Amino acid sequence: MQNRLREMRQRASLTQEDLALRTGVTRQALSAIEKGAVIPNTATALTLAQIFHCRVEDLFFLDETPSFHMPGMRVGDPLILARIAGQTVVHAGRQEGNRRLDAVLPNARVSEVRGAHIRVMNTAYGAHPDEVFLVAGCDSALGLWVQAINLAAGKTVAYWINCDNQTARAYLAEKRVHAVATHFGQGLSFDEDKEVKARLQFTRYRLGFGFAGERFAPPDAERIKAMRLVNRPRGAGARQALDRWSHENDAHVDTLAGYDVELPSHAHVAEAVACRFADLGVMPEPEAYACNLDFVSLSEDSSVLSFAVDLVHPVVSHALQTLASDRFLATLKISGPYDVSTLGRMLT
Repeated sequence: MQNRLREMRQRASLTQEDLALRTGVTRQALSAIEKGAVIPNTATALTLAQIFHCRVEDLFFLDETPSFHMPGMRVGDPLILARIAGQTVVHAGRQEGNRRLDAVLPNARVSEVRGAHIRVMNTAYGAHPDEVFLVAGCDSALGLWVQAINLAAGKTVAYWINCDNQTARAYLAEKRVHAVATHFGQGLSFDEDKEVKARLQFTRYRLGFGFAGERFAPPDAERIKAMRLVNRPRGAGARQALDRWSHENDAHVDTLAGYDVELPSHAHVAEAVACRFADLGVMPEPEAYACNLDFVSLSEDSSVLSFAVDLVHPVVSHALQTLASDRFLATLKISGPYDVSTLGRMLT
């Protein structure tokens, strides 16, 4: 049996002597319980849970967590742990493409590292894996949705895995997330996935070139060929849109300066242009809006939610209630030029 007694005691700024006195046991007995050498009786376990205002199972639990293959992790690294379709899934709590996660409480941490494999433990303050909702994709509106879900729940139960279309669809196929949002504008195809339980319309917006208008006139095809770009990884919808534009305008990608400079998110692309690291990049219009960039549209774009589990699943059902809320719609409207007129519509 494992326990979080030491973690909880230190968070409460209590010494072993302090806690032993309040619990009615000796310091030596409390030390043995912390080390896992002794299993406390029912009365002691209930007293400890009462002192820390938590459940007994939040303090003491069986070591039933499987190991995961996650190279490069260290003991104490934050993790996101969830139960999806009967399996336990884990994601890194820090992600290159999603700095918002750094401000979100993880619900697990690495407890042991053996080569490329890790074992994990839930944090005492985090949501139980059965409560967690995971959504993946590159649409920044997903971050706003997750914030709305957590506000409604009064605690962190939802997480956004910021990644490109291709990675998101792989997560969906492997049931490593409950849902993904993938965007498919003009010329971008959507292949029906047999594993998808349901599809809903998410946001609509324009996809195009974001650039700093105070430095450049609105770019035309010839001017763009001479400007410095930043790009998204292979498999990203924005990269596909740039490739399509290059083909239509006889601009071979090898001749575009910065084509091979790949950034992990739309926000990174917009910020790179705003900070003059690059002259322009393909991005959703809301990202250009957020960084006060000018914008030239390439196509209308549509972000679609695909679910790996049934919509009646309690975790998903709760998330969808927030999706339809007036508060979330109002947040989207003030966050950029999103079209929310069809948000939540069931797609066949």
